[in-house]
Amino acid sequence: MSELSKVRMVGPLASYAEGFRDELVRVGYTPRTARDHAYVLAHLSR
Repeated sequence: MSELSKVRMVGPLASYAEGFRDELVRVGYTPRTARDHAYVLAHLSR
């Protein structure tokens, strides 16, 4: 299981989570930094 898949995403931004994660990886974010940004998105989506 990747670090990004451990981030629980619910709420109005959940539909953007997969594309957001893909873009972070595409532009070269490290797995830890991408995970941290995914946590921020999850928090904003609550």
